[in-house]
Amino acid sequence: MNVQTDRALIPAGQPSIRYLTIAISAPARDRCETPGVVTGDARLVVAGATGTDIGCLSDLASESVQDPATGNADVHVLLGDLAPAQEITVVIAVRCPALPAGEHAAITLRLTDRDATLFPEPLAVDWGAVDEHADAAQPVSTGVLVDVATEVAARARAAAVETSRRGDAGQAAAILAASAADLRRLGAGIPDVRAMADALEAEPTVVSTVPSTPAINPGYILPARLAPASRPAVRGKRRPSSP
Repeated sequence: MNVQTDRALIPAGQPSIRYLTIAISAPARDRCETPGVVTGDARLVVAGATGTDIGCLSDLASESVQDPATGNADVHVLLGDLAPAQEITVVIAVRCPALPAGEHAAITLRLTDRDATLFPEPLAVDWGAVDEHADAAQPVSTGVLVDVATEVAARARAAAVETSRRGDAGQAAAILAASAADLRRLGAGIPDVRAMADALEAEPTVVSTVPSTPAINPGYILPARLAPASRPAVRGKRRPSSP
């Protein structure tokens, strides 16, 4: 797994949301009985401590599964059957609880699959709680936020299409406008994110012509609920950050 977070720190004393992109590569050789499939029933399992909420922003099915060891609800992102050398990028949102300065919010990521082909070792990701000045001064990975904005915009279009097809064009336009405002809060100062927000605002009159997409996964975390927040304290391989 190659993991990148939008920021490495969280502001002390308040809940905050952090984002991750997780790039997963399947092995190049077939080891499965099914032709063209390297492994089956692949899953990304995301586990957090009590008080941590996790949502999948990508257009992938996910489910909450209780961990018998901890009693916490882990999020299983269902990757399905993987072809040799297939690459999948998953975008995750993590709501971190309010913590005093010096403490850390943490999650673990691991892969599971039917054929035990994927590397199963868990990877820990954590965010240290700091004062507001350190939080504001930390670097931000614009690449991660562009990935997040792409997923949020796709969800907004899908929701607007379904609403428009039910005959409520006004509500469809409101969905797009609200998501555009979310993107502006998420990526203020990032040209690619601003362009996505502009495109959403320009779409209400043509929303009924946008192709339908699969149903939106419930439980994902909207950027509108963000407390502004950073870069990665990630152990393991990660993709280069955008400046």
